[in-house]
Amino acid sequence: MFKKIEIWIFYLFSILFLVVLILYGAVLRSNYVKGDFLKFAQPAAVFVAEIPSNLKALVDISNRNEIYIKSEEVYVTANPKSKIISNDSFNLEVFNEHKKGYILTSAQNQQINQPTIFLFDLEKNKIIYEWNVKIQDIENFLNINSPDNPWRIQHPLLLEEGGIVFTHGEGPLVKIDACSDIIWAKDGNYHHSINFNDINQNEIIVPSLYSESSYLNNYYDVTSDIRDDSFEIVNIDTGETLSEVSILKTLLESGLEDIVTLAISHSDDPIHLNDAEPILQSDDYFNSGDIMFSSRHLNAIGVIRPETSELIFLKQGLFSMQHDIDYQGDGEFTFYGNNNRINEKTLQEFARIYSYDYKNDKLSSLYNLGYIDNNSQIQNPTQGLHKIISDQTTFIDTSTQAIIFNNSLEATFNMSVQLSNDRYSALSWSRYYDNLDFLNVDLLNSNC
Repeated sequence: MFKKIEIWIFYLFSILFLVVLILYGAVLRSNYVKGDFLKFAQPAAVFVAEIPSNLKALVDISNRNEIYIKSEEVYVTANPKSKIISNDSFNLEVFNEHKKGYILTSAQNQQINQPTIFLFDLEKNKIIYEWNVKIQDIENFLNINSPDNPWRIQHPLLLEEGGIVFTHGEGPLVKIDACSDIIWAKDGNYHHSINFNDINQNEIIVPSLYSESSYLNNYYDVTSDIRDDSFEIVNIDTGETLSEVSILKTLLESGLEDIVTLAISHSDDPIHLNDAEPILQSDDYFNSGDIMFSSRHLNAIGVIRPETSELIFLKQGLFSMQHDIDYQGDGEFTFYGNNNRINEKTLQEFARIYSYDYKNDKLSSLYNLGYIDNNSQIQNPTQGLHKIISDQTTFIDTSTQAIIFNNSLEATFNMSVQLSNDRYSALSWSRYYDNLDFLNVDLLNSNC
């Protein structure tokens, strides 16, 4: 019934099958660690690998709770207790057992097809206010054309009177009132974080591009393409720039030519400043007005004393591409470690929240974000925020989700913004507020 085959043919096909299997595994692994091995074949390898799970999904409805984020930065398992909370602007997928505080964020508004800002009340479990940013009015005010990239409403900062300050992200810095009307706008290259610079909240601090980089000619012959990141202190009422400090200049004048030159040799963007925040109260280690910063491309955090142009410290270690440095007091800093390389390949297994003890020069990993709810696998290469709410609770923004988790790495809150076709909107840098004692939310709704 069956023809006999020569034994050498059997061995040949067995060897060929083994070689193909090894190559297939190598291609599949390269895809998941963002490698370049046979990159053209990676989509086909992934498609084949997912055939069993896709077939299972057709007959197993429970499997449809698993979703992929469009950005491909984060894999998330949807909590089966999540609920869809909708209004005309947004469809939110929310799991909420935290029931306290507020989240301010920006996301794609499905009604007007552009990003807008909303305030989510965790106790009421709903959006309680929206700011519909008038992008065309901002462009007319500044007499600029629409940027090549879609508008981002990045890291909105809520003001006492209900207004908002935000950046486009590599574009203008804008202040609007509670009714979303423009108060002032500054054209420029403002990016990443915005924070209050003083206890009285009269000033903000925001990363920008340094306005005068001719000093670089004292160090290098060709400087025209070197990006020189700075932070600006801006008057919140008028939009006037009060002062500006270059990170590159501070490092060079502090004798760190070796670190700077190495960074420049690898990238035209040697600093990539993604956060600058003030230390608001003096203690045994730092002065009020000292500025802490995060340099993604130096894989470093540090503190600068602007009035003396002094670099207090610069810390590098077993972390990389980090974001969002916060001061917890008593010499302790925390920050969000993305833990990838500049080409976005993985360096550490997952993103982590780190602590740096300045007084003892000790670096510690507080939380491995890959294990929130046992299997969150958070590994986002380009963004990330955190806030230590209490000894027991931490807030993070992974760029597509706002998450609150406890010390056991159990999520007590998770929010994402659904779009059509199983896609999810980016959250352009969310903030968590314990309370809004400085703001009359009811007055917001009555005034506009």
